[in-house]
Amino acid sequence: MTGIKPNKNNFDKCSNFTPSVERRKNSNDAAKAGASGIAGDNMLEPGGVIAFDKLPCEKVYQGSNNTWIVLGRDRPRTELSGYGAMGDDGSGAIDIVVGRGGSKPDCSKWHAPDFFEDAARIHISQKTAIDENFKLAAGKVGFSHKKDPADRTKGPRSGIGIKADEVRVIAREGIKLVTGTDFLNSLGGAADIQTGVDIIANNDDTDLQPMVKGDNLVFALNYIVGLIDKTLGIMTNVVKSQMEFNSKIGSHYHDVTSFWASPTSTSGTAIGASSKSMTALMEKGIADLQGMKTNISNFYPSYLRDNPELINQQLKTERAQVANKNAPKSKGRYILSKYNNVN
Repeated sequence: MTGIKPNKNNFDKCSNFTPSVERRKNSNDAAKAGASGIAGDNMLEPGGVIAFDKLPCEKVYQGSNNTWIVLGRDRPRTELSGYGAMGDDGSGAIDIVVGRGGSKPDCSKWHAPDFFEDAARIHISQKTAIDENFKLAAGKVGFSHKKDPADRTKGPRSGIGIKADEVRVIAREGIKLVTGTDFLNSLGGAADIQTGVDIIANNDDTDLQPMVKGDNLVFALNYIVGLIDKTLGIMTNVVKSQMEFNSKIGSHYHDVTSFWASPTSTSGTAIGASSKSMTALMEKGIADLQGMKTNISNFYPSYLRDNPELINQQLKTERAQVANKNAPKSKGRYILSKYNNVN
């Protein structure tokens, strides 16, 4: 087996993890003198000198503090893993690792790349199964690695994986997460430009939902509040009309006849008030309520369901009412993102 040989120093129990201070206490005076670690001095790392299972195709740059840069082919684990093991061309990879072996480095054994035990890494590969390597949930974006030998455009992809205990992406100006920039992928196949961004907490995609589009949500809420306000206005008018009618009924009178046995005449004031109230209810109340019912029924497909035909019809009406013909065109009012998801 080629590679950097396991450490053969005289430290006791080099395979067991102990803090650096304890290791220095157990080492001889000569070793301690040159391994203080203070002010950038050399120091004895826990686990001793880690042995890396180097393959013939790999060029390894090793630091003295369990730091590594490996230039080779796609290899997430042993020499039999990844596209490098298959003899695939175009599978070059750069593996940047610190803390090989993680919390329990072992200088007595060979270490292959370990995407779960190693402390932190940036893995760059020209051809790889990035989701499979890091055991990621599919989400709605799906796996980048689609096995379909009959269709080269649905094969492996280039990928970059970043993993550590804590990851921060920091910008002094701005950060963009952008997808769908190119029509072709790195292998020359058609790129899926319809893919968005999934934010998956705890690597659990069982409750992944579309993100809400804030501007559209505000527009929709303002619209429905307007509908409710108009409905209250209609109901107010109805109540006023009913109150007017009730007032007339409360003060109505009957005309007196000269014949006791004959029915009295209908109240003239009640007839007039009733006629006026019924006309107002029919012309304003009922008609306005029917109009509001139609508006509310259109709210669901316009804002809460992706209905392109209805939305386009609404947008044509909106654009026709815009005085400025150069105003930017809207892209619809649906409140959920078509591409981006979160749990």
